[in-house]
This record gives sequence, structure tokens and C-alpha cells, in this order.
Amino acid sequence: MNSGDKDTITPLTWEYIAGFFDGEGCIFYTTEKYRKGVSHYVLLSVTQGIKNNQGCHIIERIHDFLSEHGIKNGITHFANPTNTIRIQITSGASARDTLNGLLPYLTVKRAKAIEAIDFINNQFLFLWTSPPQQQAILDLRAKGYGIRRIGNALNIHRGTAKNILIKHGMYTTRMKAGRIPSVSI
Repeated sequence: MNSGDKDTITPLTWEYIAGFFDGEGCIFYTTEKYRKGVSHYVLLSVTQGIKNNQGCHIIERIHDFLSEHGIKNGITHFANPTNTIRIQITSGASARDTLNGLLPYLTVKRAKAIEAIDFINNQFLFLWTSPPQQQAILDLRAKGYGIRRIGNALNIHRGTAKNILIKHGMYTTRMKAGRIPSVSI
């Protein structure tokens, strides 16, 4: 079988990709800084070294497989001196869908995948927001602060404040001071 000929190779499965991802993949959390705070998200990546254009076909096949399953992903070729090819998934929904497809077959990265799925499902926030910071958000809301004012007071992204309030049942579009229940975490 010619390793570079896509037509003669058996179709990929989630099980095969999970084995490849267990060995070559990476799950990590990254941060983007904004004017009023930070945003955190999960990034999935697989990097493969290539020599004389050998080895890039598997990454391209994984890219095709994920795209066929509606998962947004991108490929980057790095020329000399690294001579590698990388597939990345940066969208939260795409990372979650990919990890859910891989999860039944993962062994090495299984615990990290479960943690990442939980992180994504909890709107990217709760691993990055400490309990004291969550309590400060709740306390300011109980004093009648709006989302923007909470964000400014604590120097956090207002989406973080909003999602903490949603988690604790303290968010509606028009909350008024004095009508907000006191919640402790």
C-alpha cells in the first residue's frame, strides 16, 4: 500500500483518530486578553513531522474526516526548519464535538478530554474563575450592580460575570436592586 495514495487507504474512524490523538494530539487551554478582561478557551492540536512530503497525508485525511462531520478545523504547514504540519480546532463547539467523538476510544488523554468537555459545557469560565471571584460577582449583583459595572469593578470580561450569574440563577435582563436573592457559594 502506498502511504501517500489517499484512494487506497481504508476510511478513517473516530477510533483510529482517537488512537492517533492519544499519541500525537494536544488539549490545552489558552487565553486572549481584551480591553476589559480575558477570555479562555480550549484548543485541540495535532502536529506531525514530515519528510519529503511524507506524513502529511494523515493530517489531511483527519482534516477531511472532521470537515465531513461538520467540525471546523484548519491545517498549517510549517516549512524549514521545523518541517511539520498541524491541524487545529479552536471553536468551542467544534472542540466539544471532536472530543465527544473521540472520548469512547481515548485512553491516554481521556481524563483531560473529560475535563475539557466540562470546561466547554460550562461556557469556558468556571475553571478560570476562583470561588472568591465568583462570590465577589454575586455580592456586587446583590448590591444592584449591572453586568458592565461588575466587569469594570473586578476587571473581568462582562461575559464572565454574566455566566457566573446565570449559573447561580441571578441573571435576567432587568434585575433591580433589592429583588435579587442572596447566594453564597
